[in-house]
Amino acid sequence: MMRNRQFLFGLGAGLIIGALLLQLMNVAQTQPQMLNTEEAVRDAAKALGLRVYGSSEQVYSEQEWKERQASGTSSKGSSVTPSAPAEPSSPVSPDKPSEPAASSKAPAPPASPAPSNKSEEKAEVTIPAGTTLTEVAGMLKAAGIISDEEAFVLLAKEWNATRTIQTGTYTFTKGESFKSITDKITKNK
Repeated sequence: MMRNRQFLFGLGAGLIIGALLLQLMNVAQTQPQMLNTEEAVRDAAKALGLRVYGSSEQVYSEQEWKERQASGTSSKGSSVTPSAPAEPSSPVSPDKPSEPAASSKAPAPPASPAPSNKSEEKAEVTIPAGTTLTEVAGMLKAAGIISDEEAFVLLAKEWNATRTIQTGTYTFTKGESFKSITDKITKNK
């Protein structure tokens, strides 16, 4: 009886220790990878729609930024005082005309530039299913509709447009406001 008891005690202890070691191995394998390099940190931040700032860059909270804008201080902390503009000099009239005015048959050049073609101001972007907000921003920048991907993504996230992007083909005007673009791509058809 005593021998069976020791045997069963040893078997139970062995099973418990084995189970603990197996759990430790599973935990070690599921640990997220550490971000050891600056490049890995920047890639991870970009994937999350964030930006990494260097230690020399000054970063403000939204409230601090608004306070700085309201107080009119420069980035160095000194107050900027506007000075009166210098008096403009009078324009000098040319001594002789640059083109001969003898030919009356040639039409005069237009005073304002010719209106640009409407098709040049608009661009179409197709958003396939499963496209993320960051990918949409890249498409819009590539089409020349927006110039700053990060600002578009930040504002769209602020307007809760990350989960409601609708697939389809959209026509945008180059330089269109971020709010208008966000409204178009998130409306239900």
